[in-house]
Amino acid sequence: MSEAEPFSLRKRLIGGITIANLIVLGINTPYFLWRGYLDHNLEIASGREAFNNWLLHEIVTDVIPLTLPLLVANLIFIVWIVRSSLAPLQALSRQAGGFDAAHLGERLSVRGVPEEIRPLIKAVNAGLDRISEGFDSQKRYTANAAHE
Repeated sequence: MSEAEPFSLRKRLIGGITIANLIVLGINTPYFLWRGYLDHNLEIASGREAFNNWLLHEIVTDVIPLTLPLLVANLIFIVWIVRSSLAPLQALSRQAGGFDAAHLGERLSVRGVPEEIRPLIKAVNAGLDRISEGFDSQKRYTANAAHE
């Protein structure tokens, strides 16, 4: 079985949400153009050059000033949301990095962790319990063997 390529959840979330926002903004752009078209009462018969000038004017004066600040605000908000959402996982990672044989009784905390991650934490804690039991059993066996 081949091993899956590692990926950054943060980058995937930010990228996916950003693309979704761009799609929404892109879908709404024709509405702004249509609204501007109705406001200007532009006749198609007035010529292609007049239409092109109007279209450029609408994009520069209506579409870009509205969508660009929204896009920037969305990107800032998205990055903040993703970072704050992944903060508990980073804390768990730091906590797990501190495990060693001298602290076999420590376990990962499920407090403040997303619901989707709790089964993984419970499985890791159960594995740590089994390792601790095996370690204690080995200590007892060694102590008994040394005593006899």
